[in-house]
Amino acid sequence: MSALEMRIRSRQTIGILTFIFLSSFWCDLLGQEVMNSSGLFPLSEGTKWTYQGVVRWSHENSNEVSETQVTWTTEVEQVIRREHLTAAVIRGFPSDLNWSDGNPQPANTILVALDRGEYYLLQNEDIRDSLKRLQNTSDSLHGFPDPDDGFLRSPLAKGKKFCDPDGMARDDDMYCWAVNSVESVSLTNVKGLAPKRYEVYEMGYRTNPDDITLQLLPGVGVIRYQYHHHGTVAETDVKLVAFHTGAAGN
Repeated sequence: MSALEMRIRSRQTIGILTFIFLSSFWCDLLGQEVMNSSGLFPLSEGTKWTYQGVVRWSHENSNEVSETQVTWTTEVEQVIRREHLTAAVIRGFPSDLNWSDGNPQPANTILVALDRGEYYLLQNEDIRDSLKRLQNTSDSLHGFPDPDDGFLRSPLAKGKKFCDPDGMARDDDMYCWAVNSVESVSLTNVKGLAPKRYEVYEMGYRTNPDDITLQLLPGVGVIRYQYHHHGTVAETDVKLVAFHTGAAGN
């Protein structure tokens, strides 16, 4: 082989290796972007989660405790996109069942997903003013959302926690959402999901009077929700039985 042929062959080899490297790089990058953009929750209008389980409660001025079976539907009613975040108005978050007789009036919750992977859960009195700010395109949303409403931060990993600065400074994981464990869970009877094993994150939020435990399946959302009050009986335990993605997911 002449010196000229060797130089040509060498350049061809370098070109092929460079192409393979760049192809691998861009595939990895694109895959990463797809994963990040999919998020932990499918925030599209019309997405529904149907849960079944048990609610227990104490009767007022009595030692009597009652228990009832419940079927509960959670639905994304509105999605608002702003420059750096997506906000979903969710009707009937499972926490509405807490401190009820199993038949409460569904309320609105706002789930805010920042593009950097942080999630905030706005409930109760936060809703009305927050919705006004989100709908006002002249509002730069400075200081929004409130760190006190911190819920999750992606990517999830065992031992990670997310909350306001005071909670983050604690060493007991109380008053923070914390990832307790990562488990392989078999989901064979959930309508809308392929029957197989899924990697599920168990999240916990503990305070002195009560605690919340939920199982989170990325791309689907909450597949189990549990609430337990440490004093007067008030308990919720519901599991996902049906899942339907909204218009953007069809």
